[in-house]
Amino acid sequence: MGRHPDRPGRPAGPDLPARPHGRHRPRRARAPGHRAHRATARSPRPCGGPGARAVPASMAALRTYAGPDLADPDLLPRLAAVTHPVLVIWGGNDTVATPEYGRAYAAAFPHSRFHLIPGAGHLPLREEPEAVFAALDTFLASTDR
Repeated sequence: MGRHPDRPGRPAGPDLPARPHGRHRPRRARAPGHRAHRATARSPRPCGGPGARAVPASMAALRTYAGPDLADPDLLPRLAAVTHPVLVIWGGNDTVATPEYGRAYAAAFPHSRFHLIPGAGHLPLREEPEAVFAALDTFLASTDR
């Protein structure tokens, strides 16, 4: 084994070619069960997915914005001040906030459309992304720019 040309005190092994920028770090071979190997072998779980937990910092921020009850009683009257067109997309099978609630929410905006996504629950973008994007495309194509 010779010496690394960019770092005289470091050996250069056969699997460690010298690089002109001198920032080469060798990768260690890891067994298939190793923690780093498992992390790259599967895709990460998206936030809010099955089994996801609320992050305490996120909940603290949400309580700062929405209050300790996570509700804003003054929200509906303030929505009347929104002057831009609004598309409210709601899941048809949402049991957290029912479609009736979504319709009332949409009615609070002066220039809104309500679009129900059949088959979606509380997270229509994750559950029926094609339907959500189709609704967005239609809405954006029809609004004046």
